[in-house]
Amino acid sequence: MALRIPYTGVPEIGQELNPRPRYVVDVTSQHFGWAVGQALGGLGAQLSKSGDELFARGMAMQEVQNQIDAQEADTKYTETAGLLHANYNALQGADRVRAFPGYMTDLKKAREDIGKTMANPEAKKYFDQSTRSTLNHSIFNAAGAAATAQRQAVQSAAVSQ
Repeated sequence: MALRIPYTGVPEIGQELNPRPRYVVDVTSQHFGWAVGQALGGLGAQLSKSGDELFARGMAMQEVQNQIDAQEADTKYTETAGLLHANYNALQGADRVRAFPGYMTDLKKAREDIGKTMANPEAKKYFDQSTRSTLNHSIFNAAGAAATAQRQAVQSAAVSQ
């Protein structure tokens, strides 16, 4: 027996709203590593904050070290200025008057030399600020002592004549 193929010549299927079935893939951003990307972004932000905090702490530690260095140098300058002042005050009369310009030069040079030993410009700035008053007071006191010595020298000269 032969197979019979049904054929009518008229289409048996009519027009439909959805002529072909659609395949919809249910894929979310998590399937493409969105969550990993978000986590890495959060990690990066936290590392940035940590880096900023470490930098701020390092700067604060350096600031403290600069102040300590300046204070130690200030102490050294005060000791040096004290010795110069003691030697200057040991002079009398015209000797003290003649020694005054050299005394000022020695004070300034000692301050400059000690200032050059500072580790960085910020520490030197602190040193300069703290030693300026020592320099000014020392010169002012020595000027008064020189004037007194000048007056005494003149009076001594007048008495001896």
